Amino acid sequence: MAKDLCELQLKLSRSNRKKHQLGKMQKDGVGNFPISKELLEIGETNLRKHCGLGMRARYIIKLAQKVEKNCILEKFEKERSFSVYASLKKFKGFGPFSIATTLMCMGSYEKVPADSETKRHLQEVVSNFMYH
Repeated sequence: MAKDLCELQLKLSRSNRKKHQLGKMQKDGVGNFPISKELLEIGETNLRKHCGLGMRARYIIKLAQKVEKNCILEKFEKERSFSVYASLKKFKGFGPFSIATTLMCMGSYEKVPADSETKRHLQEVVSNFMYH
C-alpha cells in the first residue's frame, strides 16, 4: 500500500509539473509519501482503487481533511509521540499499526508498525535461521 501511495503521489506531482511547467520531470518511479493536500487531490475513490485501502481510504481522507482544516499536524509535531499516539487513537479506523506507520511518516520511530503479516515474516526468518 505504501508503494502504491508513493506511486500515486509521483503521478500527481508529474501532472502538476506539466500543468505548471515546473522544471524537469523526475526520472525514477519512486514518489514521496503524499501529504494531506495531495491525499485530498488523489481522493477516496483513487485511494481505494489504486492502493487497495478499502474502507481505510475514507478514514485517511477524513484525517487529511482535519489536517488541512485545523493544522493538527503542527500540534502533533510539538507533542511527544505518545500523546500523538493517544490523539490518533481517537480517529476511527486508526489502530496500532496505522498509527505507528503515521508516526514514522512524521519522523517518530518509537513505535514499530507490526501486524499479522510482519509476525508471519518474522516467524519465517526465525524458522529458516533455526533449521539452517
